[in-house]
Amino acid sequence: HIEVTKILIEKVDAIIDRFGDIKDNASDTLYELRKSINKVKGKINQSFASALNTYHNLEYLDDIRESVVDNRRVLAVKAMYRRKVKGAIMGGSKTGSIVYIEPETTLQYTRELNNLEYEEKEEVIRILKEVTDFMRPFLPLLKDYQSFLIDL
Repeated sequence: HIEVTKILIEKVDAIIDRFGDIKDNASDTLYELRKSINKVKGKINQSFASALNTYHNLEYLDDIRESVVDNRRVLAVKAMYRRKVKGAIMGGSKTGSIVYIEPETTLQYTRELNNLEYEEKEEVIRILKEVTDFMRPFLPLLKDYQSFLIDL
């Protein structure tokens, strides 16, 4: 005979979605962090689009206009204009005709995003530790469940 309890299921369902991801509302802190992350991502996209249009109109950009380097959107700047575009050089094309630059305007938001994502990771770890501590006393019961399922 095995004791049946729904408290474990309810606890896990409260923080983990059906895809195995931690829900935004698993804690107030996580909710606020993810809201801030989405806001900063929006600012990054806006500032990048603005820089893209500005430098495209000045004809500083190559035909491809933009690319992605190290998971960041970068401007594909014609090498002869690289000193005219403010930002961080992230690399260049094999031929050397294009320099990939992350615009200065997006750099500050990217740093802010990195900080928020670090805090988010820390909060997720804290939440998972909390749930683990909650479940620890139920370990014998969980082992009984496992044995029962094996015997089926």
